[in-house]
Amino acid sequence: MSYDSSIVSPSTRLDAAGRHHLALDASAHGVEDTLLPDGQLTAATLRAFRHELRTPINHVVGYCELLLDEVSEAGVAHWSPDLHRVRLAANELLQLANACLDPERFAAAAADIEQLSHAFRTPLNAVVGYSELLLEDAARVAPTLAPDLERIHGAGTALIRVVGALLDLARVGNPPPGSTARQSEVVSDRESESDAVGQAAAPGPNVVARGRRAGKSLGSGASTQVPTATAHPLPPITARLLVVDDNPVNRDLLGRTLQRAGYEVCEAEDGARALEVIENDGADLVLLDLLMPGMDGYQVCRAIRQNPRTAMLPVIMVTASGEQEKVQAIEAGADDFIPKPFNQSELLARVRSLLRIKAYHDTVLRQAAELAEWNRVLEERVRVQVEELERVGRLRRYLPPQVADLIVASGDESILQGRRRVVTVVFCDLRGFTAFAESVGPEELMAVLREYHAALGQLIHQYGGTLERFSGDGIMVFFNDPIEYVDHEERAVRMAIAMRARMAGLVDRWREQGHDLGFGMGIAEGEATLGRIGFDGRFDYAAIGRVTNLAARLCAEAHAGQILLSQPVRETVAQLADVEPVEDLRLKGFAQPVHAYNLAGLRGDAGLAL
Repeated sequence: MSYDSSIVSPSTRLDAAGRHHLALDASAHGVEDTLLPDGQLTAATLRAFRHELRTPINHVVGYCELLLDEVSEAGVAHWSPDLHRVRLAANELLQLANACLDPERFAAAAADIEQLSHAFRTPLNAVVGYSELLLEDAARVAPTLAPDLERIHGAGTALIRVVGALLDLARVGNPPPGSTARQSEVVSDRESESDAVGQAAAPGPNVVARGRRAGKSLGSGASTQVPTATAHPLPPITARLLVVDDNPVNRDLLGRTLQRAGYEVCEAEDGARALEVIENDGADLVLLDLLMPGMDGYQVCRAIRQNPRTAMLPVIMVTASGEQEKVQAIEAGADDFIPKPFNQSELLARVRSLLRIKAYHDTVLRQAAELAEWNRVLEERVRVQVEELERVGRLRRYLPPQVADLIVASGDESILQGRRRVVTVVFCDLRGFTAFAESVGPEELMAVLREYHAALGQLIHQYGGTLERFSGDGIMVFFNDPIEYVDHEERAVRMAIAMRARMAGLVDRWREQGHDLGFGMGIAEGEATLGRIGFDGRFDYAAIGRVTNLAARLCAEAHAGQILLSQPVRETVAQLADVEPVEDLRLKGFAQPVHAYNLAGLRGDAGLAL
């Protein structure tokens, strides 16, 4: 089966009278004029086009039937559905050629060029698309069947060119509303078309490669490339693509092409379903048919753009419509166009390009979201840190820094709740302070107290004591709460000796200034009730019990420079310090005499360091 390679190569020109002519090979067809005075195609021209369409259509049908007889033996029986689709599409083209190119019917059919283009588009898309898919398979699993597939593909390419020429010429006789009186010339490259069609007539191993010459997409006037039957590499971006077309064959062909390229594909048969899929399941790119019942491609594209969630979703119009429709599609928000029948390589290249752009956009959105989240986290951290600082500030009023930091770090304030524990309490004050306070002015009094508190405060923190309060010249410190120390008695004794040493120098300086002041201390050990006391806005951490009273009474009995210890403290530090008994003391609030001991100092090289 072959057909004359002198297939019609239409080109038009304007003669002196402004009439359009189709340059046909006179030796082959004996036809010169192609348009009647009213701009319609002549009957001879229509017969010529019908002849040139029927021959490649017969090739498609014939080679499909041959292959259907051979696929089982070649081990590719799964090709049968696609071959049946190609044959069905060829039969549909044959019916169109017979019906539309009838001189009595063509004028009515050509009145709506875009509808006529749409009628040819779908079956042509099936012939070329499915043959390309089968050629890719043939290269891997059935190379002996590739020549017949190339013949089908070449015939499909020839059909695209002939139908494109027919529609271009029909547009000359049926200009769209608003066009100028002088029509633009429709130009065809006779040499390249004849070459492409000739290859389809006498196919060989390079028919597909030769068919890559420039050719017109159906009714669009745009140049396209016929792809070679080679496998496409996997895309660099994994994506979910939505194919929207009212024709199931178009959806199947386009979807399988994209799936072979490694994409996930979902389908929608109309605009409403497409919007539903986008909203519920999402998509990374939409391939959208222009002419559909119900919502057309323009309306779907506008709906996508009006939704803030999908405003940046890439949309490719897959259509055979003309330039005016492309302008309207751009205004509706389309990002790109693919003509039908589509070129696989071009399709995949455009898909990858738009997906890269979307990936960049998604990256920007993700980074913006991450930045917003980082800002939120930072603000939250700042808020928490401010709260912690405020808590630390409150806690530092009655806790040593390490205790306040421990509470803040743990986030647990239960440590401040009331409980009972054995503690060692140190009480100290200045001898002669009452008389001193009555004899000096307030500025001098406060200056002495500042020096006094500064000298002892650093030592309290150094040894880990909990400062309960400053009460004028009286200072109370306890150990073993809220942080527990196994050596709390030893810490108290070491701090007391360090305080006495520091105060000795300070007392000497005060004496030089005429202030008769001394420093005494008392240390007791026993069980106390500990916790936070006070009211909202003013809290203290306090130790309450007999042991605190005993420490205060021992301090009151101590002479200047003396440290008095209770019996339990003396027993605990007996190996560390030199102590000496004093006479039993009768203290206020204590019914029995109290055994007390004077702390002379630390033994040997025990030193003051912990």
